[in-house]
Formats: sequence, C-alpha cells, structure tokens
Amino acid sequence: MPNKASYDDGGDDLIADDYAPPANATSQALKIGLIFGIIAVIVNIALAFLSVPATTGQAREATAGPLTYLALGLACLTFLINCALCFVGGFMAGKRIILRRPAFWTGVIISAITYIAGFVERYIPNYPGNLNQQSGNQAIGGIAISLLFLVIACLIGGILSQWGATRATLRHPYYGSEED
Repeated sequence: MPNKASYDDGGDDLIADDYAPPANATSQALKIGLIFGIIAVIVNIALAFLSVPATTGQAREATAGPLTYLALGLACLTFLINCALCFVGGFMAGKRIILRRPAFWTGVIISAITYIAGFVERYIPNYPGNLNQQSGNQAIGGIAISLLFLVIACLIGGILSQWGATRATLRHPYYGSEED
C-alpha cells in the first residue's frame, strides 16, 4: 500500500468502518473549543500584563517610537498565538473525533471566547489599555462594529481550526479511498 495511514496497525483486514467517528462529535468539538478558548484567554491576559510598560510608555509619546513598535509587536504576537491555538485546537479535534466539520465549530468557539473576553477586559477599571467611558450613541456604534469584528474573528478561527482538522485526518482511513 503506497499511502498506508499512520492509524493502520499493519492488518489488511481493517476497513474504514473500523474507524467510525464518535456519536457525540459535536459536543466533543465544543468541549475542545471551550478548553482552548480558556487557554487563549489566560495567554492574552498574561501578555497584556507583560506589555504594561510598553503600552503605558507608548501612550505618553506623541510620535511613533520604539515603544510603539514594541506594543505593535506584542499585539501581533498575541494574534499569532491565538491563530496557533485555533489550529492546534482543530488538530486535536480532528484527531479525537475524526470528522472535519465539527472542528470548524471548535475554532469558532475558541475565537468567540477570546474576542468576547478581550472585549470585556477593556471595560475593567485599571486594566492595561482600558477604554474611557463613551456616550450612548458612540457605545451603540462601537458594539455594532465589535459584533462585525467578532464574526470576522470567528470565521478566521473556524478556518484555521478546519485546516488543523484536515491536517490531522489527512491519511485517516475514514477519508481514504479504496485501494486495490
């Protein structure tokens, strides 16, 4: 067999039905998303507190300086870590539940938890980078824009998680073709 899967233990009598996905695939995918979402929130909080000197120093500067680029680099690092967590969450979901479609929802849950926690964190008093109070009309417009960005973030997280699940099940016999 040229494309022998890593799931195969060498027996020729194994077929794709031996690797059937679990009945509760969606609930397992959501649990994995919840776990990785909480991990992402913890990482974001830790990075926010580690970047306090850079963000407070950058807020005092009138022009772009080294602290501005440091704060930008930390924001990019946070984004890349969240993307990696979505991919790894999808990979874990793909390995555990075999099906690829529920892994998309794993990434959506990870991104939604991360984004909503980041949104709530901005309204905590004395939290690094918190927002000033806004008037009613500005707050409604801000919430509408935040909901739009939430949908975009969930789509990105879902796509990355789907990619992870596809990579995890690439040579799985459930998706393999019948070889002669």
